Amino acid sequence: MHVEENAMDKSIKEEILEAISQVVIHLGGRIDKLETSMAELKTGQARLETDVAELKAGQVRLEIDVATVKDSQARIEHDRDIDVLKGRVEEISRRQSVTLAYEPPPKRGSQNTR
Repeated sequence: MHVEENAMDKSIKEEILEAISQVVIHLGGRIDKLETSMAELKTGQARLETDVAELKAGQVRLEIDVATVKDSQARIEHDRDIDVLKGRVEEISRRQSVTLAYEPPPKRGSQNTR
């Protein structure tokens, strides 16, 4: 009877050890999955940071483009103002030349000596 109890104790101990080893193997697999998930998260975070950096660079390029367009627009308006001024100067010059070329008719009473 003592031998049977001893064998039964060994069998129970072996089952317990087997169950513990299965739990350890299962936990090891879960830890591996968690580490893989962490690595994937870090990779995703790195990609996200790269995307954010690219967006910021794109925003800077866009701001530069907007500034360039505004500068071009200011130059165009400046050129238009210059053209308008040139037109006014030409108009004034034309009026002046017409005025200078105009000779009023002689007064009628001044040449007759009656």
